[in-house]
Amino acid sequence: LAAPESFNPAKPAIIVVFFHGNNATLSHDVIARQQIVRQLADSGLNAVLVAPQLAVDAPDSSAGRFWSPGGFAAFLSEAQTKLGDLYPNARGAFRRMPVVIVAGRVIVPVCLLFDQPLVSFDRLSDFLDIGSS
Repeated sequence: LAAPESFNPAKPAIIVVFFHGNNATLSHDVIARQQIVRQLADSGLNAVLVAPQLAVDAPDSSAGRFWSPGGFAAFLSEAQTKLGDLYPNARGAFRRMPVVIVAGRVIVPVCLLFDQPLVSFDRLSDFLDIGSS
């Protein structure tokens, strides 16, 4: 979890969920090499970053338990609770914030994909636990 110093949960904000690519770790690649936290701060967005550690230094782009029904919803709920712990005066605000998913190079309504093209809306909707309608 990370937020720019300028983050203000009392103002309109978003949660950015960042899924790193293959052969990556959060500390080495997402924070140090790609500088995602700095990029978020430089963007001027009033946003928090939520980045799960997926397969460590592995040539594997599977989402592990995130593909399980309700997996992403459970992860997001846990992240929202932890964000509420960090910002106790705005605990409920994180459950109302829109979520942007960053994981590939294709822009799709509702989420941004930076790793692989979207090949199946049904698979994505199952992943997000939103249904295809």
